[in-house]
Amino acid sequence: MLRRTQGPYTLVSAAPPILYVQMAEGTLADFLEDFQMLFQALRGQPVHLLCCHGGIEENLLQGSLEIAARCAEAFPDLHFHHLCNEEKSVEEWRRQGLQAIHCNHNAFVDERVFRPLDGQPKRYRAVYDARLVPLKRHELAAEVQDLALIYYVVPVVDDMEYVCKVQQDLAGAHCFNLEAGNYRLLDSTALNHSLNDCGVGLCLSEAEGSMYAAGQYLLSGLGVVTTPSRGGRDCFWDAQSALEVEATPQAVCEGVTEMLSRQLDPWQVHHSTLRRMQIHRQRFFELVESIWRAQGVEKRLADEWPGLFFNRFLRNQNHLETIDRISGAAGRP
Repeated sequence: MLRRTQGPYTLVSAAPPILYVQMAEGTLADFLEDFQMLFQALRGQPVHLLCCHGGIEENLLQGSLEIAARCAEAFPDLHFHHLCNEEKSVEEWRRQGLQAIHCNHNAFVDERVFRPLDGQPKRYRAVYDARLVPLKRHELAAEVQDLALIYYVVPVVDDMEYVCKVQQDLAGAHCFNLEAGNYRLLDSTALNHSLNDCGVGLCLSEAEGSMYAAGQYLLSGLGVVTTPSRGGRDCFWDAQSALEVEATPQAVCEGVTEMLSRQLDPWQVHHSTLRRMQIHRQRFFELVESIWRAQGVEKRLADEWPGLFFNRFLRNQNHLETIDRISGAAGRP
């Protein structure tokens, strides 16, 4: 029942209704059920969904087409705008008849939270922020000395035997999530503090989507060592702040040594990353403002952004609260 009364999105605008919504591989099949309450309540008025992508976009395309077709019949006033993590995806999604722009969701990592902390010593050579699941390929970090881990475990979903295996294989690594042997979930501030304890951020999956950790590393001032990948996590990198290596433990270890030797200026990494992110945020602003203009609303999203924006720009939102806000806005003169 809980899944039917809330979903991962943000209300960008109440009049006209514009929602920033997540479409993810693992939950795409439940998308319409999760949002049915909201869509039914808003039936009869134009509603725009700005859809960020969680996962590999080629895997999301068919499901997104099916959702659009079903909504065309059940909720004809819904308008989908897809925000692609990879530029190469935009043409294919448009060719399939979907509205799409290149707007990588890592552009919504909050630079006010993830930033260098001046004077904080680097206690660990590298950190890997990732769930303990096979696609993350933790085994590739096995030869990195002074390794730190940040991880998330979902007991009812994750393979706990695999979780234990990774913990045993990397028993020498420091785990920021463990305090006196007890697991704790790090909030964003604690996460940034942990990243600032480290010299390099690792990205070791082969394919998974844009990977929020990649953006967090860079805004925190870390260089990145990555294996070749698909999904869009390389969107905000440059040749100085990121190094691609072969998918072997030795290559990853050597890559960490190489990246540390560059002695990057953390604030330079932060600011150059943010400049690239701002390009994508501007595309988002222009999309929202184009919807406003079509509805006769003349205002700038940039004026509202400081009070609207928060880290990742996504949280589980209660549908009833959203319906009340939209209804209240519609009732105002």
